[in-house]
Parts: sequence; C-alpha cells; structure tokens
Amino acid sequence: MRLALPKGAKVRRGQDIDYHTAAVRYGGAWLSTGVGPHWSAGLPQESEMLGLAALVERDVVTPWGDVAAEYRGVRTSGVRWRFLGMFGATIEYETADTSAAAYFDRIIDSLCWTHS
Repeated sequence: MRLALPKGAKVRRGQDIDYHTAAVRYGGAWLSTGVGPHWSAGLPQESEMLGLAALVERDVVTPWGDVAAEYRGVRTSGVRWRFLGMFGATIEYETADTSAAAYFDRIIDSLCWTHS
C-alpha cells in the first residue's frame, strides 16, 4: 500500500518469513499495520478500553469481503484510539491527537466499509 505522507511523517517497516509490518508516525502517534499468515495482534485488552469517554464497537467488511472487528474510542483527555483487526491482518493507532486521528482514519476508512 502506498500513502501520501504529510510533511514531517516518518515510516518504519519490518519483515520476516511469516509477517510484514509497517508504521507511519504523524503528529506524535503511530499508525501500525501487521499482515501475514501467522499474524495476530489479538483483540484489544480490557485495560486499553478503560477510561474511554466514548467507545464504538462494530464489524466492517474489507474490499476483499472479509469481516473485521473494529474498536475505536476517545479518552477523556481527547486522545483518540482505534483498532481494526481480523486473523492475519491488523491496523491500529493509539494516543493520536485530533489531527493525526483524522489522517489515520482516512487511511483506515479507505480500506473498509461498514458491514450491512
């Protein structure tokens, strides 16, 4: 996947025989992805969802027809958090401010749509 990076964004990548990871740093937060036949970040821990002022949980469908679980929230401090995952692939960010979250959300939203 190729992305239009805003000024000041940084990229890091990792890969081995089983998986590939990539991350983009923008606005002090990282958008991280992981893909591979043995990749699984699991679902978010309960402790990650504590302290959220708002929490949305829903299923989404990828362009390939796979159903993925999505969790997103806003902490009382205004910091944003989002996780989208299915077996073999995840994309997520934590501790994003409003600007970084908006940039990351455009990327994630281009990869899936709401399950109807």
